[in-house]
Amino acid sequence: MAGPSGNGHVFVVYDEGMLAHAHMPMLQKKHPEKPSRLTTIHALLGQLGLLQRCDCEAIKPREATDAEILRAHSPEHLAEVRQITADVARSPTNRELREPDGPGGIYYSPDSLHAGLLAAGCVIEMSEHVLRLHAEEQAAKDSGCGVAIQKLPVSALALVRPPGHHAGYDDTPGHRAEGFCFFNSVACAARTAIARGLAQRVLIVDYDVHHGNGTERIFYEASDVMYMSIHRYGRNFYPETGALDDAGEGAGLGRFTLNLPWTQTGYGDAEYIAACHLLLLPVAKAFDPQLVLVSAGFDAAEGDVQGGMRVTPTGFAQMTRLLSTLNKPMGLALEGGYNQGVTANCVAEVTRALLGDVPVLGAMEAAESTAVSLQAEQQLRAAIALQRTHWPVLGSDAHVALVEHFFNAARRQGSRTHRVGSLRVQQAHGLAPLKATKPPAKPIAKHLAKGTGAAKPKPEHAIAGGGVTIAATDAAVADAMQSAEMGSSSGTPLAGERGNGASDAGRGAGSGAYSPNEKRQRVCSS
Repeated sequence: MAGPSGNGHVFVVYDEGMLAHAHMPMLQKKHPEKPSRLTTIHALLGQLGLLQRCDCEAIKPREATDAEILRAHSPEHLAEVRQITADVARSPTNRELREPDGPGGIYYSPDSLHAGLLAAGCVIEMSEHVLRLHAEEQAAKDSGCGVAIQKLPVSALALVRPPGHHAGYDDTPGHRAEGFCFFNSVACAARTAIARGLAQRVLIVDYDVHHGNGTERIFYEASDVMYMSIHRYGRNFYPETGALDDAGEGAGLGRFTLNLPWTQTGYGDAEYIAACHLLLLPVAKAFDPQLVLVSAGFDAAEGDVQGGMRVTPTGFAQMTRLLSTLNKPMGLALEGGYNQGVTANCVAEVTRALLGDVPVLGAMEAAESTAVSLQAEQQLRAAIALQRTHWPVLGSDAHVALVEHFFNAARRQGSRTHRVGSLRVQQAHGLAPLKATKPPAKPIAKHLAKGTGAAKPKPEHAIAGGGVTIAATDAAVADAMQSAEMGSSSGTPLAGERGNGASDAGRGAGSGAYSPNEKRQRVCSS
């Protein structure tokens, strides 16, 4: 298909071979992880003209090799998936064989191995492609040969299934694949990029509503891969891992696992965007990765009953756009999301963000447009306080000032109980979620042109924020506010309550020593 026409250089990888993995006909309609998850997304992207603006040919789908899988998984894990797939192919009507965790959990089909390897291979190819293209662009820029450099970093979207972030490293006896996941595609891609010398540090951001216990487990002792997760936690919510104080072991102790567990439901754009500005982005910038991989699950979306959250397509797009301000090659891989229409709309908005159609919402713009719930504020403060011991940027005067001004401004917007500010964000910036039924009446560029776009320049002598004007003589606050206006920020040292749920046990990634809550349910989704 045609190459990109916007400011973003965006690639899409997709292969119909992943559609072959399906449950028994009488059970497939009721199971949330089904082939139509992909076809619905792909059809909407084409209907809206977004595929035509991306390069859908450059990244060639392929199966991952055994060596690539074994960079993240044990030989026993790979052998198990291969064996059960073969057994199901010989006895396709054996329901107990197809559903090793029972009804509603992961299911096997005669094509499970192929689909899982194909998903992992697509994400590996995506990661290597954006890394190589980014390196070529930087080399051209450094040589001064006059080659035009994209305003946004090169990025790609992998429309893959089955999902992968619950698949970890496990060499203990028994069933290993879980949560609809056979192989951890993102983890395999990160490990392969490092092994081939394409990157030294990789950041994985996971905003699926379920904690990526598999990804955390694989990298729990790593210092070259950082895992960040925003997820629902507590009250027996699957997989019952990802506590606030789960922060790595060994070489990865403290600095390279960052969990933000939401202990309440109903959080939306306001809470998630606040988390990006006040916690994830400043730490990500300090980590300084060469590759950003996103486990893009959309079951935290409003309308997806599994997650119980209220993030809109606009919210997911804004998080994606904020991650692009890291100016690193970025790849997104589909994880969860089981309301097919909602997920498709979210992916469409995220694709627009990658293409540069979505303006960056600065920290104070977000605070003045939304209201963060009191519970989320407490949980964010607790996470920042914990991570501040490992990431000094979160304790800087500028970031302390930013956090206080952010929450003060957000508090003035209205109710403090489970409040979602997505509508105000959309109205303030001329954005609206795309509908699954038909393309927008006006071209996307004209539609966005009606919004306010970037914030108006502030007078040099003062910086406005939260309804007050801060004199430029207050250097710490001024720095924080200026960083916010540019879409960047650096955290807060204030303590807070941790919330519900007990801490998980210590982990030893890749060694079998990792011991998550043994009572976790294995029949829930990615």
